[in-house]
Amino acid sequence: MAIVGEAQVVVRAITDGFKKDVEDSLQSVQGSVRKIGEKTGKDFSASVSKGMGGTKGPFARLEKEADAARRKFNSLIKAGYALGPAIAGAVSAIGDLAFGLFAVAI
Repeated sequence: MAIVGEAQVVVRAITDGFKKDVEDSLQSVQGSVRKIGEKTGKDFSASVSKGMGGTKGPFARLEKEADAARRKFNSLIKAGYALGPAIAGAVSAIGDLAFGLFAVAI
């Protein structure tokens, strides 16, 4: 067999540069995901703000009703502070009167 020429074959493994290619791709995807997340967050925030409607939205009425309920509850508490001892005194006096009548009857 005769040797006519010389040939060289350069073999490059498939994994050469694979790590760098994957890192570059992940950075690109991460940037896209970050942009999508920021846009979604801004859109959601804008939608919630629009749904609240500020001072004219459905929650404005709820806020007024909650404040009115708080004021009414506070007035009931104040009334309880005044009426509680008065009712206790009246019940005690009625009990003493009933016991006195029972004692006189025996």
